[in-house]
Amino acid sequence: MKQFDKGWWNCFLSYTDELAQIQRDFDVTANAQLKAAGVEKKEIEGILKTEIMSDKTRELLTEYKDNLK
Repeated sequence: MKQFDKGWWNCFLSYTDELAQIQRDFDVTANAQLKAAGVEKKEIEGILKTEIMSDKTRELLTEYKDNLK
């Protein structure tokens, strides 16, 4: 399962980095994907520490994480 999670995050980060360049409201799409996947706060914290991403994606993930219970 860890391999699947790593692959999912790799795709998500690449997708949101690309989407952020072409769509102003990319955060709506990205947030919907995070919600549908059931991403948890601890998981996002780990991704923020270990993965390379655009500033917009980092900001989006940080905001999403901060709004989780």
